[in-house]
Amino acid sequence: MDNWQDDSIFWTLGGGEDSLKEWIERGYLNRLGLPQVVIRDSDRSSAAIPLSRKKAEWLEEMNAEDNVTAFITRKRNMDNYMHPDALARLTDNHAVLEASLDFDFVRIDEEFAECVSEARRQHNFRFEPTDHEGNPIEVIKKRAKRIICAYVMREMTTEEIADRATYVNDDGDECHEVMEWLDAIRAHFGN
Repeated sequence: MDNWQDDSIFWTLGGGEDSLKEWIERGYLNRLGLPQVVIRDSDRSSAAIPLSRKKAEWLEEMNAEDNVTAFITRKRNMDNYMHPDALARLTDNHAVLEASLDFDFVRIDEEFAECVSEARRQHNFRFEPTDHEGNPIEVIKKRAKRIICAYVMREMTTEEIADRATYVNDDGDECHEVMEWLDAIRAHFGN
C-alpha cells in the first residue's frame, strides 16, 4: 500500500463562511494528508472595493499551507457566476434579469428571487427547479442561491461559463477564473 493513490475528488459545498471555517480550522482534510483547493466568496459589493484585510490574510495563510491552493472569487459570490441567458432560457423568457444590473457584484440571489416571483405572478408560468438528485427545490427567496447554483448553473453552456468567468488581469491579459480553479485541481493530481 506504499503507492496508494486515489484520483477521487472530495467536494464539499459550504453553508456559508462558518461551514468553510469549520473545515479549515478543524483541519479535517489536513489530517488525511489530502490536497485541497479552496474557493471562498469575496463578498465585495463593487469592483472598486478592495478585498477585505481579513480575506486577504486568509488567502495568504491558506496558500502558505502545504498541499493547499486557495482562491477568493473575483465576483461577490459563487451565484454571481450565473449567466442571465441561462435563466431566461430555462423560464422561456418569462424571468429575465435587468441588463443594467452589475451581475458581478449585485445580490444576485435577491434579484433572482424577485425576478422569478414577478414573472410567476405576471405570466402564471410553472418553474419547477430540482437539485442534482432530481428533488424539487421550493421557489422561495431563501432558496434562491440553491436554485441558482444547483439548477440554473448546471444548465449553462460552455460559452456562458466562459463569458461569466473571463476577466482581464493586471497585465491586460484575458484570463478565465473557472479554468484557473480547474487547473489547480488538476495540478494536485499531477496531470
